[in-house]
Amino acid sequence: MKSFVFVMFWACAITWGYAQTTARVYAFYEYVLKNGMEDEFLAGYQRDLEWHKSKGDDWAWVGWFVMNGERRGRFIDATPDHKWSDFDSWKVNGAENARFNKIHWTPYVEFSSGSYQVLLDEFSSFGREWYKSKYLQVFTFELLPGRETVFSDYLREFKLLAKLHAGAIQAVWMRTASGGGVEEYHLLICMDSIASMDVCIDLFRQENWPKTMKANYIAAVAASSSEFWSYRETLSLYPDKR
Repeated sequence: MKSFVFVMFWACAITWGYAQTTARVYAFYEYVLKNGMEDEFLAGYQRDLEWHKSKGDDWAWVGWFVMNGERRGRFIDATPDHKWSDFDSWKVNGAENARFNKIHWTPYVEFSSGSYQVLLDEFSSFGREWYKSKYLQVFTFELLPGRETVFSDYLREFKLLAKLHAGAIQAVWMRTASGGGVEEYHLLICMDSIASMDVCIDLFRQENWPKTMKANYIAAVAASSSEFWSYRETLSLYPDKR
């Protein structure tokens, strides 16, 4: 896993209405693999998971490959459901982890990066371990400056629309806390089959939106993009699987 560099912006979490003790934080990492070295990376990453198990790592690690879009072919992993304070007390020794990264997977990676994302429970609908879904359709939204309140109004309407038109769909909203745009949001929609893509398409047909929802989106969003992730169980680790 990515070596941790902890630069926390506590004031941001408080400003968004998520106190330090209640925020649910996900640390995401992205890996650009060297050409022709995917097999070597996969084998090395699996060795790294085994090393984490041997060290008693009690954090979950979830792995995906990006299947389309500008980041196609990149590997993503994340450790979910943390408090900010968890990152000050990781059971694994950070220096030792960095040393074994260099042994296990660093030789096969062009570069890597990471970010901290705060889960927006108020606007999300999801079940336990939603991240184990076979696929994720991932949307990224860049806001215009100073439009957070307007976008929050859009998110409330989106949740109602998703419940009305998509039933039991799992839709997870996050906001970047560090490692990305300061006004960047993400929506992760869980899918068990590619056929469920029709649901995503229908949710973003603006002709289906109430007028206020459409107006709030136009007023708040500067740019948006989407991509498709495929879950890899063999590249994931959960504390109860030892």
